[in-house]
This record gives sequence, structure tokens and C-alpha cells, in this order.
Amino acid sequence: MAAPAAATESQASGGPQSPACLLVLGMAGSGKTTFVQRLTGYLHSQGCPPYVINLDPAVHEVPFPANI
Repeated sequence: MAAPAAATESQASGGPQSPACLLVLGMAGSGKTTFVQRLTGYLHSQGCPPYVINLDPAVHEVPFPANI
């Protein structure tokens, strides 16, 4: 039982954190590209550039910087 409490204390005290991972899914035309474009723009403006991977094989170019 000590492990969960220790993990919580580490996060609360500003200890090392794991990077966040977002997987954006949705129907065609639901705003996935717009959401990711705005999110990457915000993160770049905060000085925290994200690592973006486009997994849609039908889309060859996206309106935001993608690493893969």
C-alpha cells in the first residue's frame, strides 16, 4: 500500500512527471485537425513544442508541424 501513496506524494511535490499522451479520434469533419492545429499552436506559444504523429494514411499534409 505504500507505493500508491509514494507516487501521489511525488506528483504533488513537483517531482518528475510522465509526458501527457493524447489520441484524437472522431468522425470525418468533427474538428480533429482543427483541434490538433490549435493545441500545437498553443503549446508552441508556451515554449513546449509537442511531438505530433499523423496516423491517417489518407492525409499526406496537415496544417500543423508533425514529426511523423
